[in-house]
Amino acid sequence: MGEQKDFIKLLSEKVQKGNKLVDEIALVLKISHQGAYKKMQCNSKLTFNEIRDLCTYFKVSFDKVLSADNSDNKDPYPFYSDALKYAPDSYSQYWSNLLQHLNRYAEYADLYGFYLCNEVPFFYYTQFPNLLHFKMYIWNKTSWRMPGMNDTFDPSIFTKDKSLAEVVKKVTTYYHSYPTTEIWNPDMMRMTMMQINYAIKGGLINNKEDLDAILSDMDKMVRYMEKISISGIKFIFGNKEQLCPVEIYVNELSVNSELIFIKSKDYKILYNKYDSPNYLRSDDQRICKHAENWISDIINLSVKISAVGQGNRQQFFKVINGDIYNFTKKTELLFAAYN
Repeated sequence: MGEQKDFIKLLSEKVQKGNKLVDEIALVLKISHQGAYKKMQCNSKLTFNEIRDLCTYFKVSFDKVLSADNSDNKDPYPFYSDALKYAPDSYSQYWSNLLQHLNRYAEYADLYGFYLCNEVPFFYYTQFPNLLHFKMYIWNKTSWRMPGMNDTFDPSIFTKDKSLAEVVKKVTTYYHSYPTTEIWNPDMMRMTMMQINYAIKGGLINNKEDLDAILSDMDKMVRYMEKISISGIKFIFGNKEQLCPVEIYVNELSVNSELIFIKSKDYKILYNKYDSPNYLRSDDQRICKHAENWISDIINLSVKISAVGQGNRQQFFKVINGDIYNFTKKTELLFAAYN
């Protein structure tokens, strides 16, 4: 009954000031005070369902209680996600929440970011509004499902929201304020292409001008990314001021992973995408250490294309630019067939 004794001790630490553990156990398990005392004194064994109910009430990790080894190294790994608590009420709210997270790290002067990318990092999308608006439309359709939004893509919903443009600009500016290492892959544009195809076939894009604007932004974004990789320095699109260094690698082994790892001398945090564009986050140092080591291994298996590696860089963008060119041609035919 040693495990039950440890569990009761853990519950006693969760009782709010002024309350009694026996009262709360009796309430949750719907038993008498005498029965609750027997459970607390380990004279009566807690059932599986009772443990589960107590964990739920006291907000204790059920996994931790069931673990055979409750040492620190075997404690559950905590992850958090704002998207699991609530969906945004507006497009600007998503970016405002993201900016709130970023602002927490502003006090760290030695901040450094790592991005292991499955898709293009959204810090690039933010600089190309036509493409960003389409991506947000898709995110809402697949994840957020905010009420009152048009079923078909309508750019005016985004352009008339001045607060959206303002907060997206702030997020973009923040991303350019600290150095990063980014690990790209040759298929990083494929998801966006698939989403555009889906929208055309489903009649979600019914204006050729809207489609052309999206495709134009996609082409401009890739050319901008190429300039970034040539210089190895971040700069905001349309602005020649060079800001922070960026190291860019190409990797073809981990294209299904999407991680953001931010570290400083005093703090580390990991973001893991699970439901685009939503992330699980954790600042548990065991998780962060594992992620840091894993990212380092991935970099060792990657090819650097920023500032150096001209041949590899040219080949990488030759493939992507070719894919976009062919996709644009096919898309024109697809749009004509479905409209």
